[in-house]
Amino acid sequence: MDGYAVRFEDVRTCSPEAPTTLNVVSEIPAGTAPHQTIQAGEAARLFTGSMMPPGADTVVMQENTQRQGQQIMILQQPKPQAFVRHQGDYYQAGSPLLTQGTILNAPEVAVLATAQCTRTPNPPPNSPPYPPPIARPATPPANASSNSAQPA
Repeated sequence: MDGYAVRFEDVRTCSPEAPTTLNVVSEIPAGTAPHQTIQAGEAARLFTGSMMPPGADTVVMQENTQRQGQQIMILQQPKPQAFVRHQGDYYQAGSPLLTQGTILNAPEVAVLATAQCTRTPNPPPNSPPYPPPIARPATPPANASSNSAQPA
C-alpha cells in the first residue's frame, strides 16, 4: 500500500474539514529496513511492501493525503492498524505451511521463503527426486555438425 506510516493517536480526529498535518521524516522503499522511529507529529512515506517503522501503527493511503513539501495533510481518519500486516499474520506456529507431498514450485517456495523456512522435512526413503533429472544423450545427434557446441 503506497501511503504514510503514522501513529493512530496523531490522526484519530482528522477529517476533510479539519485535516491533521504531519512532518514527513523518512521514506522507506520496499526491502529497506526503517532507520528512524516515528514520533508524535511525524510520518514516514511507504511503498507497497515497505516495512513499518518503529513508533507507527497505522498506514494512511496516499489517496487520503495531500503533500506539501515535507508535510502531509491527512484528510480522512483511518481505522487503527489500517493496512498493517504483522510478521507471521498468515501463519500460526505449529500449523503446516504446505501439505505433505506438495511439489515445490515457485509459489510454494515463495511461501516458505516468506516464513523464513530454510529447510523441509526429509522425503520418504526411496522417493524419486522431483523434478526428474534431464537425460542428455551420450553422443551428439546424427545431424549435428562437428563444429556445433555441445552441452556441458
